[in-house]
Amino acid sequence: MLILALVLQQAVPAPLPPVIVQVTVGPAAPSPGWTLVAPLTGLETLMIGLDGRIVRRWLHTHPAGLACHLTPDGGLLRCARGGESGSLGSPFGGRGGEGGRLERWSAAGELVWLFELHDATRLLHHDAVLLPNGNVLAIAWELLSEEQVFDAGRRGSAIPDGGLLSDMLIEVRPTGAHSGEVVWQWRVAEHLVQQNRPAAAAFSDPRRSPGRIDVDFDLRPWAQASELVEARALDLAPLGYVGESSGESAPPPGRRAPDWLHMNSVDYDPVRDLVLVSVPGIGEVWVIDHSTTTAEARTGRGGRHGRGGDLLWRWGNPAAHGAEGPRELFGQHDARWVGDGRVLVFDNGAGRPGAARSRVLEVQVPFTADGFIAAPTREGAAPVWSYDGGEAPFFSRRLSGAQRLPNGNTLLTIGERALLIEVTRDGATAWVAHVRSPFGDITAPGAGLFRATRVPPDHPGAPAQSEPGEDRR
Repeated sequence: MLILALVLQQAVPAPLPPVIVQVTVGPAAPSPGWTLVAPLTGLETLMIGLDGRIVRRWLHTHPAGLACHLTPDGGLLRCARGGESGSLGSPFGGRGGEGGRLERWSAAGELVWLFELHDATRLLHHDAVLLPNGNVLAIAWELLSEEQVFDAGRRGSAIPDGGLLSDMLIEVRPTGAHSGEVVWQWRVAEHLVQQNRPAAAAFSDPRRSPGRIDVDFDLRPWAQASELVEARALDLAPLGYVGESSGESAPPPGRRAPDWLHMNSVDYDPVRDLVLVSVPGIGEVWVIDHSTTTAEARTGRGGRHGRGGDLLWRWGNPAAHGAEGPRELFGQHDARWVGDGRVLVFDNGAGRPGAARSRVLEVQVPFTADGFIAAPTREGAAPVWSYDGGEAPFFSRRLSGAQRLPNGNTLLTIGERALLIEVTRDGATAWVAHVRSPFGDITAPGAGLFRATRVPPDHPGAPAQSEPGEDRR
């Protein structure tokens, strides 16, 4: 067993205390490669070897906003906070995950592309992914006014002052070093359903429209009967939304917050041209058809699957659309495709009844033999694999992620503790790394890790085996 302690001095405009990375290897064999991490306390992204050596480092000017990915050319795609200082005001500031800025960095540490979207009604947040065509698919909030939310059918007493923050996806094509063009988009606001006012848009029984998002899901009797409302009222406040407590006919003004869905991850399947997102505000993961045009994505028709922008599949909390079955996800993060039509997700466990405990779940999307999704819901579907630490449980109320590695192991990011744990399929520990922030745990502003990513040796942008890196033991 090998234990190393590395001290890294951060070269940022204002001197900061050192970040300490402690690595433990064994007893099982870790998956080879390097691990990309971006401590939220600083302005740098690091790639570390299994032995703890730093083989690459990027220094930035704007705080994380939150995700970063290694690109095929060995550079970075990074979400950052927009504006000159990275500070953001109302209505987006303090929501968690706020961004406004997409950056691409070269392997040599140069900023080579920048795109910003942060205005009075829209803001990039949390995550983005590089598509095979070189475009970037990103998550954004859009502010819907109180009038727009009312017109969409939301019960008037449950409309937050100032409106709702509704999620959307945008695909950006770079057009210059500091510009980009939105060439495709998908909006939650165009796929709502409501049962309050026949004269309002999308009037239907939500239980008959599982491909649409119930704008009043947290007020329905079937949601009240589940753990949904209790979990949101007690434990999902850090996500930017606090729901209605059981037994109330309407949420009191002090508990009406606008970030009702809080989409926090996006992933792309290039084989099937499908998008996967995590939506912790209602405890679900969704699959969306990217083969649509923007015009088709506004509707429930078109695209390879013929359903337009309606949800092709949703899983994690049947009560969110009036279906039967156990709730599986509570404040989850980092839904990822892992091959063979399966999805891996870090289930934080925020608000789950019982002991505070996180877990990682793997679930099978119900594809047919010809590659279509059989139905938008799969009530009662059980995970095909799970890991909760067994006798060594772990818990992170926020942040966090899970990555399936080429050798079958799974890399866990325990975000609030900035702790990385690689485990085998049978739960044996293969590798542990602790990124110790100079500012302490997640209670300190900006501390922790959003996610970490293992970069295998055959990744086109991976470091050369002989690259010396840094070793500051």
